[in-house]
Amino acid sequence: MNSVLPSPYPGPGDVVDAWVVDKILGEGGMGCVARAYHGRLQTPVAIKFMNPQFMNFPGAVERFLNEGRASSRIKSDHVVPVTHAGETAGGIPYLVMECLDGLDLSDLLHRDGTPGLPVQRAVHFVLQVLRGLQAAHAVGIIHRDMKPSNCFVVNNDGEEDFVKILDFGISKVAQPGSASLTQTNSALGTPLYMSPEQAKSPRDVDGRSDLYSVGVILYELLTGHTPFNSESGEFTEILFKLFTADAPPVKSTRPDLPDELAAVVHKALAREVENRYATPLEMAEALEPFAAEQSRSVVGKMRAFKPPQKASLAPPEHLAPSMAAFSQLKKGAGTDVMADRPRMAAPKVPSFTEVMPNAPGRVVAMPTANEARANPEEAVARTQYDSFGDGSNRPPAGASTDLGAARDAVMPSAAPATKRSPALFAIAAIAAVAVGAGGYVLATKGGKTTPEGTGSSGLVAAPPKDSTNITLPPSPKDPVPTPTPATSASTSASASASASSSAPPKITPHVPQKPPSKPPNPNEPGLDTNFQK
Repeated sequence: MNSVLPSPYPGPGDVVDAWVVDKILGEGGMGCVARAYHGRLQTPVAIKFMNPQFMNFPGAVERFLNEGRASSRIKSDHVVPVTHAGETAGGIPYLVMECLDGLDLSDLLHRDGTPGLPVQRAVHFVLQVLRGLQAAHAVGIIHRDMKPSNCFVVNNDGEEDFVKILDFGISKVAQPGSASLTQTNSALGTPLYMSPEQAKSPRDVDGRSDLYSVGVILYELLTGHTPFNSESGEFTEILFKLFTADAPPVKSTRPDLPDELAAVVHKALAREVENRYATPLEMAEALEPFAAEQSRSVVGKMRAFKPPQKASLAPPEHLAPSMAAFSQLKKGAGTDVMADRPRMAAPKVPSFTEVMPNAPGRVVAMPTANEARANPEEAVARTQYDSFGDGSNRPPAGASTDLGAARDAVMPSAAPATKRSPALFAIAAIAAVAVGAGGYVLATKGGKTTPEGTGSSGLVAAPPKDSTNITLPPSPKDPVPTPTPATSASTSASASASASSSAPPKITPHVPQKPPSKPPNPNEPGLDTNFQK
């Protein structure tokens, strides 16, 4: 009795995380793909399970999970995204992705090829593949396994023949500072679509290796077969042809093809990397003349494509936190970690002295008019205020002229100040001197004890009728008499007798003595100081 081994994969009705398996869509040597539904949302998904037999192979699990990491970074409608990754209860890794309804290019060519496809339809498929690779290469991802079975054709919102790229499991993810996920001596990919440099060292390939594989796909879509085949079925035979022979002319199978299109195909299949197209856009523009109107819009979208901004790299775990910011720097020029930051030009604003003259009443650092600026000789008498309507440069009433003191932003308005003549200050000074001298004389005379007067120096005027004693100052032309010191009564009498013998007698009116008074204050009310006029 034959016993059937149980399947290592979940079967219909089994629950995997939040999804319920519906049925197995396909099974291969590396794993299987099942259709499932979300337990609550009931949305269909495709779950890819890894074959448990290969989990013990070095790097096998890492490569399986690499498909999820790579495809989730690519933002393109022509790439199937992976939305979730996990493990079953038995430890089997799985990936959750969009569930597609259609067929791959290999099955489509087998169904519609006679033996190949029409030129415009074949070019339409290849242009979409190039657009998906453009988005992948922009984030540093090389597919390295491009072939018709990894290009799925679906109906996308009413658009027929829409291509989506699958299987980034053996893709090369460029990560500066880390080892490649591919071992140097492992020849990954499908030999019939592999570039010569990938057959030598898959670790050292770049985006032009994918373009070689796209050239093989275009060759097969036009002719119905690949450029190289192994008659013995040996892998080494294909490698020998890759390293030593050029691809057979495509027109040998399709003589109806234009020579220019045949040249595009063979340039993509050049053995030397330098002789191929450098970017997917360059190859798409070479195919544009042979594309239908619908396909030319794909080339237009590729021209408008802008690579996404580079994400920050996580620092290695062994570095100290203080060294995390410098872990990805290189020695020499170009080590500015903020070199790619967005820059914005600072707005140019007017200076302080340009803004303030436009606001009346504000203090500025320097007057605008040259004639309003103070000379060094008169700097103590002039200020640096704006004009206040009458052309003067004097500050308003109550304003401080100390330029070091704080000022209000807006100065109050005030009436213009009147100018005063310097003669007014001179008259006031002379009056002050005269009043002081008169006060001094009055104080001296008030100290005498005899009614005879001061001697022969002159007459003393009679006192006025009112009680106010006014002393007239001497004329500026006459010398000021020197006051005579007070003497006794006997000395005064002898002096009078001596004077009478030599000069006619003089009558001196009697002046009543008053106590000495203080010098008059010209500012007291009732004192008439207009006698100076």
